[in-house]
Amino acid sequence: YIEFSEPRVRIVAPVTAVDPGAHTMTLLGIPVMLTALTEDENNLAGLISPPNYQVEVNGFNDGGTVFATELSPTSRPATDPRVRLRARVESKNATARTFTVLGGITVDVASASALYDRQGTLVDAATFIGSLNLGDQINIVDANGTVDNQNHWTLSGAASINFDFNYDD
Repeated sequence: YIEFSEPRVRIVAPVTAVDPGAHTMTLLGIPVMLTALTEDENNLAGLISPPNYQVEVNGFNDGGTVFATELSPTSRPATDPRVRLRARVESKNATARTFTVLGGITVDVASASALYDRQGTLVDAATFIGSLNLGDQINIVDANGTVDNQNHWTLSGAASINFDFNYDD
């Protein structure tokens, strides 16, 4: 009997790369390891050739490697710019209004239009970054942001971030 503990991860995004030999796929610049224990009822791992699919991955972060426990299709094409991410805050830079998740993905919140504090109140970027603590579980929903080659995610004006207190979904 094996039971995983936090930190839990959820990613909904286009698949940008697949390495069948290494049993990995990449979403938002994040490598995701698929194992024999990954639930993949639709055999997506065997069918995906980027950039044709957007998928949902649920799993756990182990020091920068995401191990997928579940791989599911979405109804959105890979060209759909909306993405979702749930992860724990690993570091923050209040001056730059950025924080990192998943072993080095830098999230830039300066352009995000909807940032919420722990009480669910809409706040500005400086207030939001100031309230972040290392280890906080957060949800990011971004309608049209960009991730560059250096794993720097600039959120769009339609992005929102909130603190995640629902550990069961």
